[in-house]
Amino acid sequence: MKLTKAEIKLQVKCDELMQKETLDDDEKLFLLENFQEGAYTVNSIAGAFFTPQGLASDAMIECTGISGKFIDLCSGIGRLTYAAKDYNEKREFTCVELNYDYAKAGMKIIPEANWIVGSIFDLPDERLYDVAICNPPFGNIKTGREIDGLGGFEFAAIFKASKIAKHGIFILPQMSTPFRYSGCYCYHEDMTDKVKRFVDKTGIEFTFNCGIDTAYYKDQWHGVAPICEVCTFDFEKAKKGELF
Repeated sequence: MKLTKAEIKLQVKCDELMQKETLDDDEKLFLLENFQEGAYTVNSIAGAFFTPQGLASDAMIECTGISGKFIDLCSGIGRLTYAAKDYNEKREFTCVELNYDYAKAGMKIIPEANWIVGSIFDLPDERLYDVAICNPPFGNIKTGREIDGLGGFEFAAIFKASKIAKHGIFILPQMSTPFRYSGCYCYHEDMTDKVKRFVDKTGIEFTFNCGIDTAYYKDQWHGVAPICEVCTFDFEKAKKGELF
């Protein structure tokens, strides 16, 4: 994604802030709102599209009342973690991001989190976390770590989360969920073949959210305008599929 002159100007300011040892709240918000993911990678290849901050806040309503250890998979600069950490519940955060430039910005925004620069697929398969939160890369992402037959990166990320956390909250492309709500007249179920195949193979069920219409934020993404759905998962109650 080619940056506009205005976006380049904002990114220059972000880069200047990154040189500071610590940031105040206003500076952190500036980074969250104006850091351009396309400045450090080719979005069409990496599938790196940061969650609009308003959508991140709405999605994290789903973890209201949950305390404990959170892990933010494919965390980018930490927008989901930033939204989740401001609730009253006692929470500890681990953020996992493969892109060092994104993680470096995230460390400035949320220095209290434990940042891991690396692939989510390198994490040990131990349920050490209470909640996994994730907006996985969109598109036909090939990392060499997907599990054969799961249907794409987002499904591999869900499956990985089931190995390390009790619960999951994911922002997913609408076509990768078994229902349609965002941008629609009303909620209706629509399980595609690839979603059914994933559920059958893993026993992991998708649960609808509290009523979040992500279409409201459609024009707030950088360079794309996706229709998504917020899905929740109870990994502890997942029926044991053939891959478990």
